[in-house]
Amino acid sequence: MGASSWRKKELAALFARESLEAAVILPVWLDITFAEVARESPLLADRLAARSEEGITGVAERLARALKLERDEPSMHGSESVVSHESLRQLTERLFPGAGIDEFWQTQLLADLDAAMFKSVDDIERAVLRARPAVAVFAREHPDLFRTGTDYVTKSLGFVDLRFRKQHNWLRETRATFDRLAPLVDWDAEPASAPGRRTNRES
Repeated sequence: MGASSWRKKELAALFARESLEAAVILPVWLDITFAEVARESPLLADRLAARSEEGITGVAERLARALKLERDEPSMHGSESVVSHESLRQLTERLFPGAGIDEFWQTQLLADLDAAMFKSVDDIERAVLRARPAVAVFAREHPDLFRTGTDYVTKSLGFVDLRFRKQHNWLRETRATFDRLAPLVDWDAEPASAPGRRTNRES
């Protein structure tokens, strides 16, 4: 049996275990792109993962996050988000046309998203609109951190949702920028499709 065939059988066995019990697969990407992963195993591409360049600490944080998601899963029933990869992709392309999608970080975004707070892409769009003034300044200061539309959406969520900010992996500089530019967030901003709907800032 070839090495490739053996690896595929081992992976199939792990997927089979996951269908019967707790999650057992946390991919760690080493010198590989999303397209390569998706081509070989679409199921692996569409899940929480870690990248080797995040270092041991980053990989450990991803593992801890995966274990927490598994432990908390029973309490999530009744409050599941309807935000999917495709709906988030469509929103990102509409809000940031031509900027592109980072498939890896979109997967991480969805894994770190608070399903009780963000039940639809409308909630994510609201977050983007509220964070827009702060994100605009951040992007002017550090254009290297805004390579795709996914970067804009992710950092918008970091500005408006403290839980997402805590869950997601950020550069230290990014965390400091969230605090520094927080006064620029427009908490009254609402999507044009929801006229008259205004949410007061929580204390």
